Amino acid sequence: MNCPKCGSDNTQKLQVVFEQGTYGDESKGYVGSAPVTLQTTGRSLLAAKYSPPKKAAPVLTILLGLIVAFCLGPSLTVARTFSRVLENGSKHKQ
Repeated sequence: MNCPKCGSDNTQKLQVVFEQGTYGDESKGYVGSAPVTLQTTGRSLLAAKYSPPKKAAPVLTILLGLIVAFCLGPSLTVARTFSRVLENGSKHKQ
């Protein structure tokens, strides 16, 4: 894969940049006599910049849908009523 601007072959897909710049580590130890596992993850600045978009939480999507429905619902009802009035008016003229 070559750069479309300069023709260089020193390129990588963004997915590869993200995956190579993401790392994780796991440490095991004890606190007193209790076993503890510590898991850490991190990203390089480049991987963070080109990380895939986060998916919206289902709750947020549902809430947004309800808000839109609440706001548009009355206007749709008015439009339907107006449409029926126009239909009835045209039937009476015939």
